[in-house]
Amino acid sequence: MASIEEKLEVVTSVDFGSGVAEDEKAELASYFLETDVWRKVWDGKVDLILAPKGGGKSAVYSTLIERGAELATRRILIATAENPQGEPAFKTLVSNNPSEAEFKEIWALYFASLISETLSDAGVKSDPAKQLHAMLRDAGLLSGKQPRRKVLQSIWAYVRSRVSPEKVEGQLHLDPGTGAPIGLSSSMSFADPAATLDPAEAIGDVSDLFDLAQDALQDVDRSLWICLDRLDAAFATAPELERAALRALFRVYLDLRGFDRLQLKVFLRSDIWADVTAGGFREASHIVRKKTISWTEPTLLQLVTRRLVKSEELLKHYDLDARKVVADSALQEQAFGRVFPKAVDTGSGKTKTLFRWCINHTKDGLGVNAPRELISLFAHARDAQVERYETGLDDTDGEAIFHPKAFEAADRQVSEERLNSTVYAEYPDVVPYLEALDGEKGAQNDASLSRIWQTDEAETARRTARLVDIGVLEQRKDHYWTPFLYRPALGVVQGRAPELKGIQTED
Repeated sequence: MASIEEKLEVVTSVDFGSGVAEDEKAELASYFLETDVWRKVWDGKVDLILAPKGGGKSAVYSTLIERGAELATRRILIATAENPQGEPAFKTLVSNNPSEAEFKEIWALYFASLISETLSDAGVKSDPAKQLHAMLRDAGLLSGKQPRRKVLQSIWAYVRSRVSPEKVEGQLHLDPGTGAPIGLSSSMSFADPAATLDPAEAIGDVSDLFDLAQDALQDVDRSLWICLDRLDAAFATAPELERAALRALFRVYLDLRGFDRLQLKVFLRSDIWADVTAGGFREASHIVRKKTISWTEPTLLQLVTRRLVKSEELLKHYDLDARKVVADSALQEQAFGRVFPKAVDTGSGKTKTLFRWCINHTKDGLGVNAPRELISLFAHARDAQVERYETGLDDTDGEAIFHPKAFEAADRQVSEERLNSTVYAEYPDVVPYLEALDGEKGAQNDASLSRIWQTDEAETARRTARLVDIGVLEQRKDHYWTPFLYRPALGVVQGRAPELKGIQTED
């Protein structure tokens, strides 16, 4: 039997990471799970990668960028279109409120600018590359190593100059006999951003820029992938603007499909894609090179196990071979069963295994298990277990070095993080609806919620539809069920509302 000091040393050595790809770039290569979606992205067969928040799209994006040198051996250049951390570049346009048509031109010019800079960095000096560079330079649309937001500001000014009147004149018309006003006329003149340029260098049709890019890449037998992530952060405060920007983006994407040397790779949250296509978006049916990242219980177990066996101390303590464990699902289950307790809670109707409990407590009302919440749960459990050992608590069973209480403590932390950082931050309108559920039962129906909210039937239906849509409530046959993920933070307790008497529920 290991001493408390030995257990503390092993648990302390375990690092599950943060579950946020942008925050763990250095370790991501060793954690990364090469799924079928990843292989299709890597092979250039997928352009639109969808996932729920925390579902792994940024991990795929970050890994793709990190392996740029490998792509270069396949004669593929990489251009990143957003800041990997910090304030998103496109956030600079929120206050300008471009129209969808203006966004389409912004995207096209921005991508042309990125392509030109990438060609220059790669040492491509063919005539088409030089002409592309000169046209964008003379129009003031190259970065010159400036921050991306500066480039976007220049592009926005250029786009506005094409559609904003340079001069507006009005004239009042009078009746020659009476002198009374009989009408008003006006005229507008527009600035031509290319008026001072040599005709050979002026930007007419933006497609001309992509023709030059295609020719430049063809000359050196290369392709170029433009990769775009973090769009949810760019337009977080302006949902209608986000919708216009993304519709314009996908129209540009379809335009680029005519250039076989250029590929646009968009990493987007699946709920945002649903918003973009809601109410009809004809172009969506033409976007067929897309995949949604999904997770099963075995792949999630492997995800956790990969992080677990990075600890040399743990491998030594349990006499495990990391390479064999990550390659064999049965060995993953065995290793997990030795390190962790068999279950968190026991008794009739309780979840039988710890991992199943973890899955159930990190799943939202849409049935989605995002890796971010699962990894966060294990990271918090690790910290809670260290604290238990440091205070002299050593009551683990058998070989396990984690106690169920560590997961109970972690459960509340994950619940609060998800509720505050995702739900309340992104959907502030639902805060009063959810705060009213404090102390209420986990199973409710329309009648009980109308009583709690003091709302009529129509308003109750509107609110429940909203909460079901964002996954805070799960709609079942004849009632609404609050996922375990949100219960601790909401203060929702086990049981059924009085109005559900006689109705069979999980609570």
